Amino acid sequence: MHSTPSNENRQLPRYRMKDTLVAAMQGECDSLACIVDLNRKGIGIFSECEESTLAGKLVAIDLISDENRFIMRSISARLVFSSPGSPRSTDPGTRLTRYGLQFVNLSPLEQRLLDMIIKNYALPEEN
Repeated sequence: MHSTPSNENRQLPRYRMKDTLVAAMQGECDSLACIVDLNRKGIGIFSECEESTLAGKLVAIDLISDENRFIMRSISARLVFSSPGSPRSTDPGTRLTRYGLQFVNLSPLEQRLLDMIIKNYALPEEN
């Protein structure tokens, strides 16, 4: 799954992070990933996970703040985009991959929580 992101396919803007948020992925991958951007439909992350452990599966993720507080727990998501490469890896042995995860079956309460997370942790939308 190697695709190019397209603004035309996106119905909502992506918000870049102003504060550190981490996605703790549960299951086969079972690792932490740095959240790069998010919106009400999904998140963009950098992770060491292999694409094969994410592809075709629902992944449960927890959103965690830089103070190690759980912001949201057990959100279901699925892989919709991957692209190899790291923006700035300090360890040459580390291979990070950029992934796009789409949220699945969010409740109205979870949607409202995501709105609050965007307001508190993301940069304002650029015009």
